[in-house]
Amino acid sequence: MRIALITVAYLPLRSSAAVQMRDLAREFAAQGHEPVVLVPDEGLQRAWALDTLNGIQVRRLQALPTRDISYLWRTVTEFVLPWVMLRGLRKGPFRAMRSDAVVWYSPSIFFGRLVSARKRSSKCRSHLILRDIFPEWAVDLSLLKRGFAYRVFKKIERQQHDAAAIIGIQTPSNREYLVHLADKPGVRMEVLWNWLAAAPNTGCSIDVASTTAVKQIVAALSRHE
Repeated sequence: MRIALITVAYLPLRSSAAVQMRDLAREFAAQGHEPVVLVPDEGLQRAWALDTLNGIQVRRLQALPTRDISYLWRTVTEFVLPWVMLRGLRKGPFRAMRSDAVVWYSPSIFFGRLVSARKRSSKCRSHLILRDIFPEWAVDLSLLKRGFAYRVFKKIERQQHDAAAIIGIQTPSNREYLVHLADKPGVRMEVLWNWLAAAPNTGCSIDVASTTAVKQIVAALSRHE
């Protein structure tokens, strides 16, 4: 299968999302599939760029900045992100791209329209890797009230859920935030634990048993026996 992997983070970025999507792309390739990563890149000076990392095709699409900016400006740039990425996809060699499946990583919650557009053009199924229960967590932390902004974000969240045939939640407890999906026809929700590929053993020059930190912790514990 040719699988479009949509994410806001990919190498050379070293975030947890970037590493997980790298490992996922590699495993798809190892099993004989053809992963194609679609990722926004705020550093691009043109609409698109194409490169290959570890045998994985990465299609970078010009985007507005979403990091190290105010919450308000970030909301605006993420809101328009799907249209900006679609613009990049419609240029250059990407216009005729077809996929057998679309898999995308959330955050961001704003990919719903982009995924829906890819599904229509390719007539394929879709899988959402849901790692951001937003805006609920913002309400729980008192960062957002259940007012107008909350209702707007909930609508965007529903658009993302509507674009998914399968939703992979992070833990069983996430189900309580997604009760509206429990009996929705055509949508399957399942627990998809976080993953990490096995790292090669390159050795380490540090002997943790002899470090100051270990001795300090052991000494502290001994004093409380």
